Amino acid sequence: MNRWLNRAGIRPISEGYQRRLTRQGVTEEQFRDKGFKLSKARGHSKTPEHGILSAIKDPDKYRDYLKKRPASGGTVSDRERWQTRFIANYDRNLGDYFKYNRDTVIRNAQKASIRELMLGAQTAEMGLVTLASDQRRGSIFFYH
Repeated sequence: MNRWLNRAGIRPISEGYQRRLTRQGVTEEQFRDKGFKLSKARGHSKTPEHGILSAIKDPDKYRDYLKKRPASGGTVSDRERWQTRFIANYDRNLGDYFKYNRDTVIRNAQKASIRELMLGAQTAEMGLVTLASDQRRGSIFFYH
């Protein structure tokens, strides 16, 4: 088997990975094309490659995954559960604000401690605005 070089063109990919891509119909030219999406060939056509937060970023694509994931009986970590609630609470309470930036909220949820996630998930609209008024760099509660 002629081994393909990785996308950086530095070293060969493993034989197993190359076989998996080939079984899924990916050619060497497609593999080298950095714009070609490999997620389907890697088994992620219906599930996100990077967990629940990736699914939250694209809820239309991962609707079925998001419906099943929280009810999967203990497979969702406490952290993921609180991140989901944190983001949903911001969407519900501040989503119609002119300066609301969902991507900022998702990034903040990824960095927040469990305690901060719990606070952000359970605070009402004006409380979130008050928490966000702390404009210091890196504030987890900032939503712009």
